[in-house]
Amino acid sequence: MLKRNPHFKPITVGLYLIRELVPTDWKIFRRLYLQALKDAPTIFPDDYSVLKKYSDQEWENQLKQTYNDPRSVLVGVFVQTNELVGLIKVSGETNSGMIHAANILGVYMQKNYQEKEVQKLL
Repeated sequence: MLKRNPHFKPITVGLYLIRELVPTDWKIFRRLYLQALKDAPTIFPDDYSVLKKYSDQEWENQLKQTYNDPRSVLVGVFVQTNELVGLIKVSGETNSGMIHAANILGVYMQKNYQEKEVQKLL
């Protein structure tokens, strides 16, 4: 059974929808995540040269694993056309004294959206 984060609800702001990515989003996630790693290799803790070789099944599994991890969330920013234009990857602390805290693992917006107001929402 896939987890649903009861604390994260989709948000619509103007032309943008901000929501948690679900496993069926793996194709659009793959496209933008690889673009992010090419454009800014240090934004996320992954290697473009490794991930570009992933099979479709590996991409789907990676997104399922993140989605099913109660400490992690992968949030996407979509424009009205349902195009994914931004990502933020967050992981919660595992230390028992810090379970209320989280780490931002990376934030990326497509270049043509970086100067727009939506980036401030992330």
